Amino acid sequence: MKLTKISRWIWFWLALILVASIILLIFIFNYEIEKTEKINLYIDSKNRMYLLGNNKLFYSLKQGQKIILKINEKAYNINISGIKILKDSAQFDFISYDDTLRQLLRKDMNIDGVIHLGETTLFELLFK
Repeated sequence: MKLTKISRWIWFWLALILVASIILLIFIFNYEIEKTEKINLYIDSKNRMYLLGNNKLFYSLKQGQKIILKINEKAYNINISGIKILKDSAQFDFISYDDTLRQLLRKDMNIDGVIHLGETTLFELLFK
C-alpha cells in the first residue's frame, strides 16, 4: 500500500515560515526600549527644583540625564547639571536650551515630568 507523500513545496513553505519566525523573535527580543518613569517636581520659594517621592530614583540620577517637563500642554527638555540628595527628596540644578522655560517656572509650583533612565531590550527585561 502506497502512502501519500508530502510535496516539496509544503516542506519549503514550512522551512520558510520557521526561519521567518526565528528572525522575527530575534528582532523583537533585541529591539531597544526607552526606560522612563513619571516624576513629580517641586520648585520652592528660592527657585530650586526638587524631585519628590521615589527614593530608589534619587540614587539613579546622573549628571546629564534628560527630563521632560510638561507645562501648559507643552513639553520642555532639561538636563540635570548638579544633584544633592536630601532626606525625602533630591535637589538638582538643570540646564535648559529653551529660553522661555525659566519664565514659566514660578515659586511653590508642582510640575509633572518624565525622566529618561536609559535604554534596554525586551530580552534584558525578561531574563535579567
